[in-house]
Amino acid sequence: MIKGPSGKRTEYTYRWVVDGQDEGRKTGWVTGTTDDRRNPFGAFEPGSHTIVYHLLTPSKATRRVSFTVCERNS
Repeated sequence: MIKGPSGKRTEYTYRWVVDGQDEGRKTGWVTGTTDDRRNPFGAFEPGSHTIVYHLLTPSKATRRVSFTVCERNS
């Protein structure tokens, strides 16, 4: 969740790092509050994964989540 000043459009930059692969710097705009999501979020092979979200500007923050996708049962 990205929160910016109410009523003012603010530019922010961020990057996703998925399983060690940097997806590059991206830019977004927020007015009030927005969710920043990576798509397709559910397209992971079975096994362990780590996703890191770096907010770069206008302030810095990092959030990390690790999870395991199980084999599909037939």
